[in-house]
Amino acid sequence: MKRLLILFFIVVVGGLGYLFYMNEMIKPQLYTGTYTDGFEADIFTDKNSGQAYWIYGDKSIMEPLKKEMNLRREKTGEPYITVNMTLEGIDRGKAKGEIAEEGDKDLEVIRIINIK
Repeated sequence: MKRLLILFFIVVVGGLGYLFYMNEMIKPQLYTGTYTDGFEADIFTDKNSGQAYWIYGDKSIMEPLKKEMNLRREKTGEPYITVNMTLEGIDRGKAKGEIAEEGDKDLEVIRIINIK
């Protein structure tokens, strides 16, 4: 019985270690598409796949993006702003947000390359 517990412990710890290792090994990909910002909207749609992503990222990335979108909103008077954007990000799988639709995914933004 003691051997089984030790074996179980080794398998669990090894498996968790592998998952953390693989998570760190995921490399950011280049995404180009449209980003829509507005009330309860932070949606990026990839041009190549058509996949919709809810985006999130470090404060140092997302705050300047929000500032830019608010400036554009002030200029146009429109509540929702859509721009073309290229970014580096990591697809984190199924979206976890409360208002996410079936098939939506989460995209962690690592770097914004350009906004047009």
